Amino acid sequence: MTDIHNQPHFQKIDNPKARSFKGNEFPIAYILERSQDTNSDSILELLKSKAKSGFFTDALRKNGAILLRNLGTTNPEVISKYIKAIGEYSNLKLFDQNGTLAQRHDITDVLTTANEGPPSNTLYQHNEFSRFTDYPTTLFFVCTKYEQGKTKGGNTPIVHGGELFEKLKAADLKKLDELARRGVYFKQVWNLNSDNNTSWRDKYTFGRNIVGYDEKGETFWKVEGLENQKLEAEKIVKDKVSPLFEWDSDDNLVVHQHTKAIKSYEGKYPVVFSSLPTFYASIARTSRLAGRTDLIRYGDSDTEYIPNDFLDLILDTSIEIHFG
Repeated sequence: MTDIHNQPHFQKIDNPKARSFKGNEFPIAYILERSQDTNSDSILELLKSKAKSGFFTDALRKNGAILLRNLGTTNPEVISKYIKAIGEYSNLKLFDQNGTLAQRHDITDVLTTANEGPPSNTLYQHNEFSRFTDYPTTLFFVCTKYEQGKTKGGNTPIVHGGELFEKLKAADLKKLDELARRGVYFKQVWNLNSDNNTSWRDKYTFGRNIVGYDEKGETFWKVEGLENQKLEAEKIVKDKVSPLFEWDSDDNLVVHQHTKAIKSYEGKYPVVFSSLPTFYASIARTSRLAGRTDLIRYGDSDTEYIPNDFLDLILDTSIEIHFG
């Protein structure tokens, strides 16, 4: 006979700051109940078992996000094993990141930094790579550096796309309907040269087949010659981002992206699935993407901009209802 209280297990906990959508907490929170001598192998087996049972998949479908507490480590190698266990036994497929506008570096084979800007920068709501034709279905956010009593910041605000849709519907149905019908057009530039590893030749933009890293972490060209490098970048652009792109006279990559900002979640309800808040904030309120992201237009027009008052409403509403 096995006493469950002596075995590591998840216990649902209150999450006072959680949002609520259709009567479900966002995110739902669990704490790992474990004894002092519980090792990472025991936790790994628990995660595999829970994933096999559909625990994580079902919770994500119902609640939209899961918050796990007390896993007992900030070691990135151990956390990576946990992520792999959840992913593999939940039948998730590893996603290759392409087209980033923020500097990122590998931590492990499944973990990267998310944003290496200064702590003063605020990250606004966005659905990762939602402006591209290829985007991830599931994201893992983890903490690998923490000193109790000293560490501040690092929060990752998240927003339920269903709640955001309902709030915008109540505030301005006409403009929301127009956005849903017409979609969004982004024009973005990846420069040939960059001082923060976001050139189109860098790994996490369009250069994973162009640039390599030796044992010392030094870069080398897998493909020599600018024109050959362009051809390799174009393959990823066409396959993962957009069929519409061009090279300017300075060999910078200009990509045109036409996407739907409103999608249906599994046919159940509409959601805002977009990066409008963060890109609008970066253009209108911080200028961080000045020269790299053009003013945001409707998807069926090269000239008609989405009204700033509606973009302000989307951004401010996302801030109002965020968790994190």
